[in-house]
Amino acid sequence: MNDGESMNLPRITDASLLVASDKSTDAALVKRLLDVEFDKVFISTDAEQAVADFNHCRPNVLILAFNGLEKSERYYLGLFRHNGARNLNLYRAIVLCGKDEVESAYKLCREGIFDDYMLFWPMTNDAQRLSMSVHLALRDLRSLASSAPTATAPHLESLHTLNELAERISPMLLVVDDEAFQHKILGFILKEAHYQVMFASSVVEALDMLHKMELPDLILMDIMLPGVNGLEAVRQIKSDNRLAGIPVIMMTGKSDKEILKASMEAGACDFIVKPFASNILLSKLTHALMKQ
Repeated sequence: MNDGESMNLPRITDASLLVASDKSTDAALVKRLLDVEFDKVFISTDAEQAVADFNHCRPNVLILAFNGLEKSERYYLGLFRHNGARNLNLYRAIVLCGKDEVESAYKLCREGIFDDYMLFWPMTNDAQRLSMSVHLALRDLRSLASSAPTATAPHLESLHTLNELAERISPMLLVVDDEAFQHKILGFILKEAHYQVMFASSVVEALDMLHKMELPDLILMDIMLPGVNGLEAVRQIKSDNRLAGIPVIMMTGKSDKEILKASMEAGACDFIVKPFASNILLSKLTHALMKQ
């Protein structure tokens, strides 16, 4: 007996599962294993749609099947940054890991970051262990719901745990913009979303910081800057082997197609048009950071 069908097990129709991954082939494999017993198994592999997929699916169980625990943490933290406490609706998170990550995965679960882990890579003969982990998670949810009618509300303990995670792995962003008002707005948005932020008012200042300080995880670069403009700055950054790997998102007050095309040709990974909504900015940041 190798699967749920051969054992004539009843199918689970009232639970929603979401498989999140950075590889479509891995997500498809996990979904195929779960489809044997569960009717509602969804996949999310587009980093830019990660938050929308999660909110649309509203999973009871989230299965993190990323290539590396750090990516699973980044994804999870991205959900928290976008949704805050709303992201803590009742569900359970299972992280899949490789044989060299078991100890780290165990510690993350002990700390309350994830609810359970499973050694998944390399695949073993016990593929049904994944379904068992989901069943145990669902049992836990049902037990909690039956004993506490208000259990669907966010838990302060979970919120505290995610805040600790945010503080531990908060990415550092460098904002390059010559307007003090933009520094103030972006500083508020980004710090509220648990990012560390550095500011520069010119390309010269930004390049000086990049060569003297710890490298940021991402750069937000305005196009219209005094002296050297943002496009030329990106070209210089991408020509420097030490800096070339830093993703750059361009900020512009115009949605002119030629400017947007020039931004991408210079080496930017994305762009955002000012004035922008905070949810759009945070979505683009999550997308860029998850692709690192």
